[in-house]
This record gives sequence, C-alpha cells and structure tokens, in this order.
Amino acid sequence: MRAEEALSLTNNELEILVQPAFPRTRVLHSQLAAGGLANTNIRVMLYDRKTPVMVRIFTRDPSQAQKEFRINSAIDGAVPTPEFFHFSMENPVTGHPYAIMQWLDAPRLETVYPKLSHTELMQVGTSIGKVLANIHHYKFPTTGMLDNKLKVSTPIDTGSAGMLAFAEECLIEKNGGALIGEELTEQVFDFIRKHGPLLDTWKGEPCLTHSDFGGSNILVHDVGSGWEVAAVLDWEFAFSGTPFFDFGNLLRKPLGSVEGFAETIAAAYCENGGELPPNWRRLIRLTDLSAWFDFLARPHVSTQLIADAKAVIADTISLFEEG
Repeated sequence: MRAEEALSLTNNELEILVQPAFPRTRVLHSQLAAGGLANTNIRVMLYDRKTPVMVRIFTRDPSQAQKEFRINSAIDGAVPTPEFFHFSMENPVTGHPYAIMQWLDAPRLETVYPKLSHTELMQVGTSIGKVLANIHHYKFPTTGMLDNKLKVSTPIDTGSAGMLAFAEECLIEKNGGALIGEELTEQVFDFIRKHGPLLDTWKGEPCLTHSDFGGSNILVHDVGSGWEVAAVLDWEFAFSGTPFFDFGNLLRKPLGSVEGFAETIAAAYCENGGELPPNWRRLIRLTDLSAWFDFLARPHVSTQLIADAKAVIADTISLFEEG
C-alpha cells in the first residue's frame, strides 16, 4: 500500500518541470515508475534524448528532499546512484520539491533474484558488500536524524535504552502491541531487558545508514563479467546509525534465506573496509526488531504485516533463547 497517492501529470506539465535541465524539449510519453511507495516517480521519454529520465516529486515528506539530494552529492563516485540533472525545492506545477534524474534500465533486486543462479546471487552479494562498506564509510559524531545539511539534528540512542524506549513508544503509547497480543508484547520487553545490552557492546563510529536498504531500492545488472549493483535508490529515510540497520533490512526473508548470501556480503564488506564483530548476526537480528515495532505503530497495518511481525519477533526471541 502506498503511503501517498502518486501524482498524475500531463505531458505539458512534465515539460514545464524538465525545462531547467532540458530547455525547449518535448515529452513524447510518460508513465509512473514501479517500486516507490511514498513519492511520485515518473519515467519520461523526451523528444531529443535516446534515453528516458525520471521526474521524482517528493510528496511524502518535502522536508527530506534536500537531504536526499545532498546525500547523493556526498556519495557520488563512491556509491552508485542515479545522476541528478536538476533539483529544486520550488515546483511551478505541484508545489513539491522535485528532481530530474537519470533513468537506469536495470531491474530491482527484489524482482530479479528468483531468476538468478546461485553463482550470480553470490556475485550480487559481493557487490552489495562493497557498496555497503562505501556507504558506511561516511561517519558522524553521534547517532541521530539528519537535517538538510547532513548534520545530526536530533540525536537518537541506538543502544539498549533507546531500543527499550522505542518499543514502549511503538507498542504501548501507539498501541502497536495490541496487534500482536499481550503475551508476545510482554515477551518483547522481557527480551529487550535481557538481550538489549548486546547493542551497547558495539563501539564503532556512527555512520551513514540508508535505513531502507532492501531489494526494492537496489538496482542490479549484468556487466558481462558478473552481476553488480547498478544503483542504490531512495535516501529519504537515511540517518546516522550503525551498520546493523542496513544489514538487518537487507537480510530479511527471502534474501536472508539464500544459502551463503549473508556470509558473502559480510566478507566483501570487511574486505572493503567495513567492520563487523564476531556476533554480527545476532546484532543484526536484534537491531532489526526496531523496524518491526515501527511497522506495528503505523496508522494502517495489513493483516499480512501483522502476521509477518509476529513471526519475526517470535523467531528472534527463540533464536536468542536457544543460544
């Protein structure tokens, strides 16, 4: 389900938006791009270009637009991302911030992975590990939310105390616990009190964290010598955190169930300058619980998401209790 309804623009309106990057051009045709669930992404074919461009309109949270643009500028050359041809906080058509970006004809990992051989998936894993290491290379003085100048504006606690407080906010104050039942909710808090201190053992520097690093935001392609990451998309949720948030998102099922995939990513990550402790798997599972708490606290939660959240939470508790 989309967080916001996608905007529908005419060719004339799109021509107005692309003028700063491509003066006097005409729009041949356009269509909404698949994938994004928050902002409006439109694939646009122009009269005088052989390749399409993407018009990205920041409808979910316009305040995050400049942050996303600055992140793309900061990581340019180190992390594969689409090129920005134009970015503006002003929009004469809809009023939202918008960007004209490179359109990459590469599939999303979530759609192509079932068709790849095990060898090809390991190639993708190696590329992802290198890309993640380059993302996490960007450090900050503390963990927290980033403003539009990439400064930590709101510090957050990613340790055990912070996780306990976040669980209370999501499951109690926002009533997310009612969706998974009183018994499992009580187990969650007992679990965090017992195992949450593991988060406090991580002494790595706070790093740039994509925060939605999953198969829907990773484009991949075959470059002849193997499969690689073509681009990492959608940085609006990025913050200063720990590596375990991105690993946790990526290694949820089904990708996390692919034999050898996690190990291949971790090996490439460390070979390219990333750091992981010996107990990185447990830290990933523990950290990723916070995302499921957040899902349960949203205004509209599907029955499938509730079932998935209950399964992940119960499985994580069992994993730790079994040692």
